Amino acid sequence: MWCHLLLLAPVWGLVVFAILPLPVAVPVYVGIVALALFLYKKVWHAVHLPPVTGPEALVGQECEAVEDLGLRGLVRCGGVLWTARPTQPVSKGERVRVVKVHGSTLVVAPISADAGVKPSERPRHGNHAPSRRAGV
Repeated sequence: MWCHLLLLAPVWGLVVFAILPLPVAVPVYVGIVALALFLYKKVWHAVHLPPVTGPEALVGQECEAVEDLGLRGLVRCGGVLWTARPTQPVSKGERVRVVKVHGSTLVVAPISADAGVKPSERPRHGNHAPSRRAGV
C-alpha cells in the first residue's frame, strides 16, 4: 500500500519550490521528476512480464509423455506429472509442447525431437538432446 506513495513523488517534489529559491528549485524538481519517470518505466515493465509461476507459465514448455496419450494421459513437465489432452495421439516418451491450460489439464501438441534446433546445435554422438536453457 505504501508503494503507491512513490507515484506522488513529483507532487511531493513541488515542496522544493516553497523551500528553495527558484534557480535551485527547478533543477532539483527536474531531477525528482526524471527519477520518478525512470522508476515508473521499470515498474511498468515488471508489471507486464509474463507469469513465471502457476499453470499459465507452462504454455510453450516442452514436456514428455509418461504414457500413450489418446484422449487423455499423463505428461511430465518440470518434474511434475500433469493430466494432458493431446491435439493428436502421442506415444509414450514422445516430446510434446503445452498449447494451453484448461483448469489442471494441459492441452499438448507433439513436437519433433529436432524442431527449432539448428543443425550445428544437434548432438553428433549419442541420444542426448540439447538442453533448452542453461541452468535447468
